[in-house]
Amino acid sequence: MVDAGAENTIVVAPGANAHLSMASAHARQTVADAEVVLMQLEIPLAVALAAARVGREAGALVILNASPAGADPAELAGLAEAVDVVVVNEVEADEWHWPVGHLVVTRGASGASYRGGDTAFDVAAPPVEPVDTTGAGDVFAGVLAAEWHRGPEGAIRRACAAGALATLTAGAGDCAPSAEAVDDVLAG
Repeated sequence: MVDAGAENTIVVAPGANAHLSMASAHARQTVADAEVVLMQLEIPLAVALAAARVGREAGALVILNASPAGADPAELAGLAEAVDVVVVNEVEADEWHWPVGHLVVTRGASGASYRGGDTAFDVAAPPVEPVDTTGAGDVFAGVLAAEWHRGPEGAIRRACAAGALATLTAGAGDCAPSAEAVDDVLAG
């Protein structure tokens, strides 16, 4: 759902996500074969924890987009220990109390903030006239995961640009911009 200011309100109907499992050998092998494991909290926390542990054990970069907010704090503490990077929005950041190697806080039109070790910085988002913010956070997280090899600052810069461009399209289904569009925004 989108309000008059183009801001989204997320409604979750778990459907198939509620039935996701890491019980099969195929599921565990798929995660173990990944270089990067990216997940959200729209799946059961036990499944996210199992996937994070399998990914970490196999040497994958494990990224948690801790969205939507409201998960059991005791379960989140265990998950925090099994991930490398946590992505939260400003509201979720108020609920995130566990140390992680890298914390990325998305701030909508203001960009994103990073904290990791002794390093902290902000990255501005390119200015756009948004049509619909639905899907922008997912695009941000996906680009962040794909670009993490550039280091946190490079990855966050590209993710902010991609997330901003995603707001120029109505709906979440086809809002991810091309790499060339991101390059153009960053060059301009």
